[in-house]
Amino acid sequence: MARPAVTPTLYQEVQLSTLPASPASILKINTTGNNSQTVTLFGAGRKRGYNEISELDEEAYARKHLASEASVYFRRKSKYPRSFLWRVLDDRRLLEVQCVDLVHERDDLQREGSLTFHIELPAEIVRGGVAFADPEETDALEVFVLTTGNDLYTITLKADLLARDSPPSEFDPSTAVKKYSPSSFGFRYPYRMIAANSLELLVSLHDGSLLRLERQPNENAAQWRETFYSEGGWGGTLKSLNPLKRRQTVRYGDLDLETSSAVDLAKSPDGNIVWTVTLDHQLKAWSANTGRVALQMDLLNEKSDRDGSRRQTPYVMTAEQGKLLQIARAPGLQKMELLLGWTRMAITLSGSTRRRTINSRFMRLGLPRQRKARNRNMKTCNRERR
Repeated sequence: MARPAVTPTLYQEVQLSTLPASPASILKINTTGNNSQTVTLFGAGRKRGYNEISELDEEAYARKHLASEASVYFRRKSKYPRSFLWRVLDDRRLLEVQCVDLVHERDDLQREGSLTFHIELPAEIVRGGVAFADPEETDALEVFVLTTGNDLYTITLKADLLARDSPPSEFDPSTAVKKYSPSSFGFRYPYRMIAANSLELLVSLHDGSLLRLERQPNENAAQWRETFYSEGGWGGTLKSLNPLKRRQTVRYGDLDLETSSAVDLAKSPDGNIVWTVTLDHQLKAWSANTGRVALQMDLLNEKSDRDGSRRQTPYVMTAEQGKLLQIARAPGLQKMELLLGWTRMAITLSGSTRRRTINSRFMRLGLPRQRKARNRNMKTCNRERR
């Protein structure tokens, strides 16, 4: 009798509870320097009875208890706990982090932590201003948070703290929290932030420029070196500050974003290129050494209307975009080559969603002599066609 065929499973849905393991498993970390303490479940993350919420209106209840931003961060496969769920709660002044490992090695059962961290911030967390990193030199989890007070907070959760089931009896938040105030935020405002690694952060600014923050392994998170990247230099920045110049912008909360603002960023594996996707659907490759745009491409290839005339108001994305950019090294490529592939993307244009398929659009950035050789081959093919 033939055995029934088994359908391969690509995705499996798993219900994940966001409730802490117990009332005593929450560690509150106050970034202002006050001592940490355990908290009860009369806050975010617990199901509340009707009598507890009857005096709150729906909007106030949502701001305090429902996550306005959330995701799951994965550390390297060899580290446990590995998966962490983070949520922005309490009117964007609380960052909750908890371990949500569903699969782990049998030898690492003793390192499974059930501690939930409540990181309290003195100002609201910037939307898109949360990033995580997995340090190579130490076994820890580093959390980076940008606030509307123009401050960058770095919270380092070490391995012994991540694997605990209950908060330590004595814990000084100042040993885990570091604060830095970037000088570039004086008249520029952060839009998105990613962590290339634990020692390098990339921040997209509202005027289309980029900010790169770096530190050495022996420097704590209160010391960062700032590098400013802009296509037009200081002249372009001053033009964007001119209120008399009419320009197209995208409203995002309290910010008016330039259409050249990067909605997503990624660092190349060799560290020489910073790739960005902007609100006006431009793919750019920034040189990490010079800070200039080395390559640029319109992903939609829509520079003109159907009649051939140039658009007066170009199409732009909405600012509330998710992950748009992913870099992968394809098998067979040499060390200095980078492959970037796009298969399908959905972009909201003028209030309606247009889906455009970009089939097999690949961009390869290689050594200078390889680019020259490729150009020579193209010229040879053109001559043969003539």
